[in-house]
Formats: sequence, structure tokens, C-alpha cells
Amino acid sequence: MALRLAFLRALPALEDCARLEAFLSYRLAPVLGGIKPAEILSLCRSEGVLFSAWHCCGEELLEAWGLRALYLREGPHGSCIVVYNGGTLAENLAIPPAKEFLDSLGYPTAHSVEDMWTELGRRFKEACPHELGLFLGIPWGDVRGFIEQKGKNYLFAGYWKVYEQPARAKATFKAYDHLKDAAIRRWLGNG
Repeated sequence: MALRLAFLRALPALEDCARLEAFLSYRLAPVLGGIKPAEILSLCRSEGVLFSAWHCCGEELLEAWGLRALYLREGPHGSCIVVYNGGTLAENLAIPPAKEFLDSLGYPTAHSVEDMWTELGRRFKEACPHELGLFLGIPWGDVRGFIEQKGKNYLFAGYWKVYEQPARAKATFKAYDHLKDAAIRRWLGNG
């Protein structure tokens, strides 16, 4: 916790694009580390520097990292953006239960990942669809549990609500935290 507080205190001293790079390297650490296919970012206009830096150099940063961005929603208050690794995402969505579920919902699973994101983006404009969890790397059993249990009766919550295989989820959460802490240490100069 102290490490993350030190990081948050150090961010304002950075130049705009460097601040955005530090913020994104922390938020996207599991995606950059290859263990999570995607992450959602909410960039509010009220955050000023990060919002304007995103529009100045965000997509350039992502390109340098081999990542892509898709705007799920844009409005007067800000943007909801999903940042993803196409290769990792394609692997996750090809897992049979996930693919079958997305097929049953009418997703173009025989097409490209970009076509599937486009369909998700269309659905996201109306509401936040539960299948979004599959795109973010949440295991199928936990997405299914969330849908069937209407978000209740979960074993515990961390980065998502866990309904199955708690040991695997805890190990994943720990790996996410490890990558995020490593990103912070790099920015603070002690890692």
C-alpha cells in the first residue's frame, strides 16, 4: 500500500505524457505482462492532464507496446476505452465454453477479434454486457456464475467476483498485483 501511495504522490511531478505513460504502465501491467487480454480505462474530462495526454500521446504509447484501443463509449464527461492485446485476447476467446457462449449471443466468433470488439462496443452503448468479462480475461466459470447468481453468492471478490476455483483466482490476483507493483517500482526508480 505504501508503494502505491508513493507512486500516486510522484505522478503530478511528471510531464503530461510521462504521467500518462506511468499511469498506463501501472493500470495495464497485467496486459503488458501477457497474463490479461484487456483492461477498461475510464478517462474523465475532469482528470484534465490524463484526459488531454491520452488524446495527445495515448495511442502512440499503446502502439509502441503492441496494444490496441477501442472506444466503447464517449460522452461529454469522458471516454470509456478498452485496451487490449490482440493475440492474448484471441486465445482467451477461442476457449470452447467462451466461444460457444459468445456464439449463442450472436457474436461473430468466426471473424476477427476486431469484429467481436465492434459487436461488444455496440452492445456496450445500451448497457454493460456480462460477456465483457470474457474479453477482460475473467474465467468462463466466474462469468457464468455472475450471470446465474445475478452478482450474488460469490466465494469472494478481488479483481472480479469469484464463483469457481478460488485458488486459481487468488493466484491470478497475486500475479496482477506483482506486475503492477513492479511497474510502480520501475517508475519510482527502485526496481
